[in-house]
Amino acid sequence: MRTRLFLMVAVLAVASCGSSAEPGAGSTPAPPAGPDTTARSDVVVTTRASTTEPGTTAPATTTTEVVTGEVAVLASSWTESYGVFKVDVLVANNTNVSVGTVRLAVDLVDAGGAVVASGQPNSSTIAMPLASGEVVPFSAFVYAAAMPPGAAAMVADARVTVAEWERPVTEYQPVEVGPVVVSVGSRGTNTAGGLAVGLADGEMYNPTATALSVGLITTAVLGADGLPLLEQPIISTESARWIAAGDSQPFRLIGVPIGIAPEALRVTVWATAAIDLGNLSALALEPDLTVFRRADGVVDVVGAVANVSDEAVSIVDSLLCVIRDATGATVDVMHARQEAAGVHAGVSMFADVAPGETIGFVCADTLGLTARPGDDFSGYTTAVYQDGPVFASLGEDTEVPFTMADPVVDSGRVSVTITVTNSSAEITWMYASLVVRDPAGRPVAVGVNFYCLQDPTGCNSNVPPGATVPIVITADVPPGFDAATMTYDVEARMTPFT
Repeated sequence: MRTRLFLMVAVLAVASCGSSAEPGAGSTPAPPAGPDTTARSDVVVTTRASTTEPGTTAPATTTTEVVTGEVAVLASSWTESYGVFKVDVLVANNTNVSVGTVRLAVDLVDAGGAVVASGQPNSSTIAMPLASGEVVPFSAFVYAAAMPPGAAAMVADARVTVAEWERPVTEYQPVEVGPVVVSVGSRGTNTAGGLAVGLADGEMYNPTATALSVGLITTAVLGADGLPLLEQPIISTESARWIAAGDSQPFRLIGVPIGIAPEALRVTVWATAAIDLGNLSALALEPDLTVFRRADGVVDVVGAVANVSDEAVSIVDSLLCVIRDATGATVDVMHARQEAAGVHAGVSMFADVAPGETIGFVCADTLGLTARPGDDFSGYTTAVYQDGPVFASLGEDTEVPFTMADPVVDSGRVSVTITVTNSSAEITWMYASLVVRDPAGRPVAVGVNFYCLQDPTGCNSNVPPGATVPIVITADVPPGFDAATMTYDVEARMTPFT
């Protein structure tokens, strides 16, 4: 597989773009309001100081915005399973402005219409923006365990109304979304709904003259009438968090029902003015990546990155991997991490990368690439972008010496055991990372782990002063891995236990 490596804050590509008058392209016009609505007609007055020459004073300008229309509940249905009442609703923003928060009143009623239980505010609030004219699906939950004794057996129906709504606190900017391509992934079945699910890839485009930060991507599967289905599949997103002015970035949706037409999948992107990305010159990516199919069938993309600045930095979720096939179509979009998908250590050194330190990373959530047969990815390209912020680290980690035993290879993984000593006068937490390199110096495997003593209470990671403890780091390796020809770069750290 050919690879290309970039250290960028945006993909320089042109997307197929639509247009929208409201932030968040692709909204569906709402039909006439249903019976359960909250009508509202407000006048919002905004005062802004005029731009003047230095040393002069000018009167402020005042703009008046008349807010009309209502937020309506169009339809609802409910189900109960194992003591959990799930209430699905369609909510329409029939106002002439964007709405930021909608609070629903969700009541479970008996056969006579009397309320026997109500949803809690935290599970009955739509905390995402709704464009003017947009219809969105939402699910509220009411738990039998929180009801009075015998109340759950009395439930005969659910009643939902809009209690109140608010304007967005954040000013959202328009982002255009091009067509999506639905494909088969490696995840298989949505266990919640029993659906065969796959992936969908697309591009989002920033038509503005300023950089944008992607705050939220929402999805809705539409029915034949163009409205969202009441019961929605659980779709998660993976995307860049930053788009340069006039540029595009790919995104990936996970859990999309197989067989769905692209036009039946609505994708809305909400973005704001770009946040500070910190020191963009702090990182240097090594030019070589290793791509291989692991023993469990998952494809890994392994690389390394160095902190070339003069201070420790945090790079959590700062690297985005984009894999494209020979035609240029997006196959996978995912953020890098320091542990392989097959070895979940639950720890990362991304939060504290010392000056001059090089650490490994792996892009392992390759649902699209893993689903493709064989190991020949000729013509495919992998690009790694600096996507998230890089700021000074707040960690108090200290590098410690170690000794290392001979590596052990078994079932497609290599295990390296190091021994470290707590030389401080306080209880510490000790961990280590590993980058394995082939004879050419290319990173081929990465791993990270911390000291953990299993006892009756679970995992005890306290290291008392003066104690010497082992740390075992395990990493997936490519086929044909020869431990004797590899080099092993290990970084061991300790931090005060809090």
